[in-house]
Amino acid sequence: MLPDRYVSISRLRDSAQARADATSRRAVAREIGIAHRGLELFLEGSRPQPKTLEKLLVWYYEHIERIEGPPITASDALLVLVRALPPERRPAASGGVIASLREHHAAAGIELPPDILAAAGTPAGTPAGK
Repeated sequence: MLPDRYVSISRLRDSAQARADATSRRAVAREIGIAHRGLELFLEGSRPQPKTLEKLLVWYYEHIERIEGPPITASDALLVLVRALPPERRPAASGGVIASLREHHAAAGIELPPDILAAAGTPAGTPAGK
């Protein structure tokens, strides 16, 4: 089963290469749970097979994101989403995106993640529907 968030292939490749540079390709292949040759092919640019991609994503979340944090902050993501709007319209649009996320999280019975709360200027622990 794939993790609930997606990380780009290029981000996975960059992370695997950085880890291999710091240790070794064989060590990274063992860490990921794939063949050494499979890692080499991936680092050389081949697109991973679905099972390999699943292993890469699990490895990324367990070994990389825990240390480095998410690939993009919620604040940066909001900036990307509203970048085409005139500057004076961006705060209202960002607020609308956050409101929609609050609604969807509340409907699912879960709280907004802390980084989204921070982007919204809401203290952590505030219920998602509030």
